[in-house]
Amino acid sequence: FITNPETFLLGDKDMMTTNDVFTIIGTFCIGAITMYIFIKWNNNNNKKEDDNINDKQVSSLNKKPIRIYVDGCWDVMHSGHYNAIRQAKALGDILVVGVHSDEEIARNKREPVMKNEQRMAAVKACKWADEVVFDVPYAPSRQLLEKLNCDYVAHGDDIPIAANGHSAYHTVMDKLKIFRRTPGVSTTHLISRLIEAVKDKDNNKEEEEKEKEKTESSRDEHIESTTSWSSFLASSSRISAFSNNRIPTKNDVVVYIDGVFDLFHIGHISALKKAKELGTFLYVGLYDDETVRRRKGKYFPLMNLQERVLNVLSCKYVDDILIGAPWKITKQVLKSLNVSYVIMSENTKFAPKEFNRYDIPKELGIFKEISTDTDYTTDDLMKNIVKQQDQLENQNKNRIQKAKQYVNNHTYVQEKIK
Repeated sequence: FITNPETFLLGDKDMMTTNDVFTIIGTFCIGAITMYIFIKWNNNNNKKEDDNINDKQVSSLNKKPIRIYVDGCWDVMHSGHYNAIRQAKALGDILVVGVHSDEEIARNKREPVMKNEQRMAAVKACKWADEVVFDVPYAPSRQLLEKLNCDYVAHGDDIPIAANGHSAYHTVMDKLKIFRRTPGVSTTHLISRLIEAVKDKDNNKEEEEKEKEKTESSRDEHIESTTSWSSFLASSSRISAFSNNRIPTKNDVVVYIDGVFDLFHIGHISALKKAKELGTFLYVGLYDDETVRRRKGKYFPLMNLQERVLNVLSCKYVDDILIGAPWKITKQVLKSLNVSYVIMSENTKFAPKEFNRYDIPKELGIFKEISTDTDYTTDDLMKNIVKQQDQLENQNKNRIQKAKQYVNNHTYVQEKIK
């Protein structure tokens, strides 16, 4: 073609004229120009999308964080309390938790079982609480929200009535965000369980002897009846919402502490805090209900295993939980969890006559007994119940009726998951 512009060889026979060649060249040029224009247009669109994404990122960075306020008595903390705090946090960015004083609770509700210091400690240790404020009014006001710089106030779908007979939230209804009350658990029912356990405590020895004589079938029937008095509804989604979704790395210093952790309180929290200080990852082993019941009596644990799992998972010092922990700590358990230290404290000791279950960590030199800021135990909490038994029983009667009314009359509210 170069040497003879008049013709172009195509195979052995076909020849192409000059006009045909120019037609091909023209078609190629038009295609190339079209391709160039398309690529340019596509690049411009991608740039616009990138600019939009950057604008969103900048807007998100400049956006004022939403501050949510939630308050409560937080007396005898349970999974319902912790789930309330978790759901409130899901409504915004920063959660401010208000704690009522003993006097404010007594004026509007009943005498608290746990005192100011104990209830404050439980809330401060909760991983969803960003700020904690003490001695807040039972009925929140607009002035309080402004003082705390909060945009909204949150509460479950069981709005309380203040001492004056009005809704405790009637002055802030336009700022109110509702979340779902946790079904199957309440302080009222928990106190009822506590009172029943206290009443029966003197008969425990006699009951233990009877337990030994029971047949397998009657024992199963007994277990079913005692677990049913907790109507707590456990689900995998609830446990997942509470979980930290973290596993230890090979560089973590893993600490292990086990126990019952019934009626999660200031003594437990103090022990977990000290245990976590010894490492970078804290496993908590929780004994199953039957293991506890065999050793402590038919009314225990007062909270079932699933309730106790959620309570302990709510604590900011805890990384993960061994659900239904092995009674005896073996080399296999220690190796599989990569445990560096096994911890015990006065607050968490259980079944001291069977401490041989810790023989292996003692032999390995990784067993440590720690001292804590408080010696408060579940037995101390039980003693407080004994002192207030008659008063609590009378105060609880009306509250049980109110709780039943809520269960019968409430409409479904979707739970907040973030």
